[in-house]
Amino acid sequence: MEDVSLEHTKVYEHLTYLTYFKNPQIAITLMSACFSVVFTLYLECILSLELFNNYGVDHSMLGLYFFLSSITYVFGAPFSSYLSTIIHRRYVVLLAFSLMIIQSLLSGPSSLLRLPDNLTLIVIGVSMMGFNLSIALVPLLSELIETLEGLDKYEPS
Repeated sequence: MEDVSLEHTKVYEHLTYLTYFKNPQIAITLMSACFSVVFTLYLECILSLELFNNYGVDHSMLGLYFFLSSITYVFGAPFSSYLSTIIHRRYVVLLAFSLMIIQSLLSGPSSLLRLPDNLTLIVIGVSMMGFNLSIALVPLLSELIETLEGLDKYEPS
């Protein structure tokens, strides 16, 4: 049993944090993944207060609004994988980031665009949050693994 665990540590012993930051492609991929998560998850703490104070949504129902993003994440992951076979993964990520901008405007509400201040637009924006996150993260992780394989520092078993 110890031989197997030693074998796995040998595979990963040259893969350090410095490896990630020395390679610009890996660093950009990781920063993109971090930004996509940060730009979508900041919404929960702000929007829960907005839903409670301005729309009268009960505290016990707030979790259901954010559950929508988890459901759409499940549907977006296979779609993202399929989309990555049709067009290049980088364009899929660019599409996801563009959709995240629209999602942020809908979740707002955006007085700049004169969108109506109603709960339906917020529900659409929150639902798009999980979908867009999966569209961004699935190709980013594939890109990261492919780049690491090219460095001969990572060999999947």
